Amino acid sequence: PNGQDPESGTTALGWAALVGNVEIARMLLAAGADANGKSRDGSGPLSAAAFLGRADVCELLLNSGSDPKLKNNEGEDPLSATTVEAGATQFVAGLLKVQIDIGKVQAGRAKCAELLKNGTGSKELSAAVRKQDVAAVKTLLAKPTGNPNVQDPDLGITVLSWAAFHGNAEIATLLIAANADVNGKNRDGSSALHAAAFTGSVAVLELLLAKGADAGAKSKDGQTPLQSTEADAATTKVAAGFLQLKLDQKTVDAGRVKCVELLKKKTAKP
Repeated sequence: PNGQDPESGTTALGWAALVGNVEIARMLLAAGADANGKSRDGSGPLSAAAFLGRADVCELLLNSGSDPKLKNNEGEDPLSATTVEAGATQFVAGLLKVQIDIGKVQAGRAKCAELLKNGTGSKELSAAVRKQDVAAVKTLLAKPTGNPNVQDPDLGITVLSWAAFHGNAEIATLLIAANADVNGKNRDGSSALHAAAFTGSVAVLELLLAKGADAGAKSKDGQTPLQSTEADAATTKVAAGFLQLKLDQKTVDAGRVKCVELLKKKTAKP
């Protein structure tokens, strides 16, 4: 199932991806097709699926171990295949004799881009971090689709911020070791440092600062991590309930005092 067609040099799985036939793609994979098998131009089937916005095939390939960072001979990865302009896309599709509707291609590309950026495991990794299941976090990060920078799709909170909210330095360390961005933004513009400061999670806050997190980072409403420590007990309780965090206010308050100290030291002008 790994042969290339002699004319275009495309693998069978690459063709299934181009035409968007998820059933054939599944059959080829079941027969042992290489999810990262390269066509003549060096691209893998994931680039083919992304190029024509075949979101179902993209998802199948990612779940089957396709590498979202696999580059073709020109150094382009699957994500860059989603940005080829319409004229060039129609031209290439014409050469390959693949009929396309450019509107559907663009809509599919948006879904593919999201899958490539967030990985298909965004919900699973978020859930594992929120449950503080260290073994599951390790397993998910070790997968080719493991992405330490995903946001959970519902609340738009990065997995590193979830680790910070829970004060779990072990998981935060694992995520950072897997290249999580210590300044990665949540949907509201806040960072993991805001989350650690809010719950008074000293160990995580220290770790983030040591790894270069920006102590002066502002959320969309202009709040700094230092200001996150100022939330009163009622606000903290409401937020904890919403985020399903088990917090003890006394522990939070004590932690925040230390966090304030660390943040002030970091933001002090020399």
